[in-house]
Amino acid sequence: MFFIGITGGPVVDEYQFLQFHMHWGANDLEGAEHVIDGVRLPGELHIVTWNTSKYKTPQAAAASDQFDGLMVFGILVKVVPSDNQEFAKFIDLLSNVTYRSEKININQATIALKNILPSDTQAYYTYKGSLTTPMCYESVCWIVFRENAGLSKRQFDQLRQLKYVCKGDHSTNGNISQN
Repeated sequence: MFFIGITGGPVVDEYQFLQFHMHWGANDLEGAEHVIDGVRLPGELHIVTWNTSKYKTPQAAAASDQFDGLMVFGILVKVVPSDNQEFAKFIDLLSNVTYRSEKININQATIALKNILPSDTQAYYTYKGSLTTPMCYESVCWIVFRENAGLSKRQFDQLRQLKYVCKGDHSTNGNISQN
């Protein structure tokens, strides 16, 4: 179990790490769920935490429809010239999964989340919103960092080898931006 310390900004209660996942597109022009200044990047990493001060389970926190149930940290990911060494540890594990619903457990020592976070964690956008996948509960305090992370083209191509559906082709999983 991962424990991460979160203080400052909109954080009042204690939150515990639940999971992280990434969204990416079929090409370098789409994939991120958040669009900033009209720019959509090819990837977005989400670190999902749940409020342990007010809720007994992650499911109760998500279903609460209170904007303090979950806190999701969004890190937009751009293409950079060289591999991201910390994220390479994760990508190396992907040979164990290909299709949707296949899972791997990651040992805490495998990936240091702090090494994936932007160097400037004080600059971010925050808003009250929802999960972006069904059940789309409106229980999320979103924190989207202004500073981007980077993966190489090769690393994005490795992610694109994963299949979005069972035994089918991967398709874009980004949301359409709304005005």
